[in-house]
Amino acid sequence: MAAPITGTNGTFTTTKTTGKSYNGEKLSDRITINYKPNAGACTDIRLVQTVSWASYDSSGNVIGKEPKDVYKPGKDVRYKHRRPDQITVNGMIYVIDYKPCEADPYYNGEDKQDKKSKGNATNGDETKMSDTPGANVWASSVYRGNFVKLVKTFEVCAICVSSGEVLDCISWTSTATKSPKDAGTITEPTGIGTQSEAHKKAIKQFVKTHSKTKGGKKYWYCPQTKTSKAEIPKGFQNVWATVADDENSYYHSSPDEEYVGTGQFEEVPDEVFASIFQSPDTSAIKLTWSGEQDKTTASVLFSPLREVLNQRLAAFIPKDDGRFENDFESIISVQVDNDFFLQFLASLSAHKAALIEPGGAVSITVIANIEGPSGVGFMGSISPHELQQVLNNFLPLSTLSQDIHDTVGYLALNMGESESVSDCPPYYKKHGIENEVGKEDFSEFSERIGVLKKLVLSILVINIVAFIIILMLD
Repeated sequence: MAAPITGTNGTFTTTKTTGKSYNGEKLSDRITINYKPNAGACTDIRLVQTVSWASYDSSGNVIGKEPKDVYKPGKDVRYKHRRPDQITVNGMIYVIDYKPCEADPYYNGEDKQDKKSKGNATNGDETKMSDTPGANVWASSVYRGNFVKLVKTFEVCAICVSSGEVLDCISWTSTATKSPKDAGTITEPTGIGTQSEAHKKAIKQFVKTHSKTKGGKKYWYCPQTKTSKAEIPKGFQNVWATVADDENSYYHSSPDEEYVGTGQFEEVPDEVFASIFQSPDTSAIKLTWSGEQDKTTASVLFSPLREVLNQRLAAFIPKDDGRFENDFESIISVQVDNDFFLQFLASLSAHKAALIEPGGAVSITVIANIEGPSGVGFMGSISPHELQQVLNNFLPLSTLSQDIHDTVGYLALNMGESESVSDCPPYYKKHGIENEVGKEDFSEFSERIGVLKKLVLSILVINIVAFIIILMLD
C-alpha cells in the first residue's frame, strides 16, 4: 500500500497489485483507490476518473493522443462510444473513463456496469474503485506498429453527488511497452490539489452528451439506448450542467419532450419571415436532415440568442413526426450575429416556393419570437441542391467568423452537396465525431465485404463440387 495522500476534505489510500508474467509477457498492474472523507454533510460521495492517452515512437515523440491513433482501423470499438465526450486541453485529449451506456459520470456510481461504492461524510464511510488498464500493445493484429510505448494518464476526483462539489483529486499513470512486453506498469498516485481544468471540462462535456430534459427536469441519459436514468440533483446541475461551450459559440440543445408540438405554426412563411425581418433578436432557424438515415446527422440551430430555452425549442418540433428524429439525437446550436441571420433568412426566402412544397430532405423550421408567448413558426423543406444554393451565398467561407464558417461547411457536407470533408467543424473534429463514413468505418465495411466475398466464393465452390459429384453419380 502506498503512503496515504491527504487532501483538503479527505484522504486517499491506494494499493497496487503487480501483474504476473507468463512466457515473457507481463500482465497489467491493478490499482485500488479508496477515499475516506473528513467529517461533513455530504451523504453520497463518488469517484469520477478521466483518462488521456499518449503513444510514443522510438525517439520519444508523441505520435498518438487517442485510441484510434493506437489501434488499427476498426479495432478501437471498445472506445468509440467515448468520442463525442472528448475534450482538448493544451493539445491533449481527455475524456471521462466510462463503459458503453453508462449514464452518470461516476466510476463507481449507480449504473449497472459500475461496482457501486458510496462514501458518506456524516459517518466516515469510504468510496472505492479499482482499475486494470491493460493494453497488450505488442499484438500486431490489433495495435499500430508506429509506436513503442503507450502512457495513459488518469485523474480521479471525489465528488459530492448532491452538490457537485469536488472534494479532492489524485493522478496516476499506466505505461505499456512493446519491448519488454508489458501490458501496464502503474506509477504511485500523487495528490494534485485542486481539480485540473481538463477534468472540469470533461465532466461538462459528459453532462452535455449524457443528459435529457423532460418536464422541466434533467435526467442522466444513455445515448446508445436512448433511455433516461436518474434525475440529476439540482446542486450538481448548478455546477456542471452549463450550456455554453467554453471554447466557441457552439452549445448543445436538448428539447424538453414534455413540450414537443405545443407551438403555433403558420401554413405559409410570409408573416413569420416578415416578423423576423422586423425583429430578429429573439428568432431562430433550425435545419434538420430528414432524408435517408444512413447515420445520425446533428441538426443545426441558428439564433442571435446566446441560449434558446429547451422548452421553447421543443414547442416547435412536431410530435410523433419521424422526420425530426435527429432533433432528439443532437442539436448543435450556434449563436450568430443579426447580419448573418438575416442574410441566411433572405437566402431561404428566395426558395419560398420550394419551402411550401413537401418532401424535401432538409426540413427548415423558422421561428419568430421563440422566447415569448406570441412565438410563431413555419415549417417547410428544401432539397440538398437548394440548400447548397443558399450556402453558396456565403462563399468564400474565409469571409465569415470561424464558428459560422465551420457550421456552413458542416451543413454543406452533411445536408448540402459538398463532397469535401475539409469544412468539417472543429467542434466535431475536436470530439472525434465523423461527418461522413470515416476511414475506420470504411475499413470495417471493407473487412466485412471481404469476409462476405470469401463466404460467397466458398458456397459457390461447394455448389460446383456438389454438381460435379451428382453428374459423376449419374
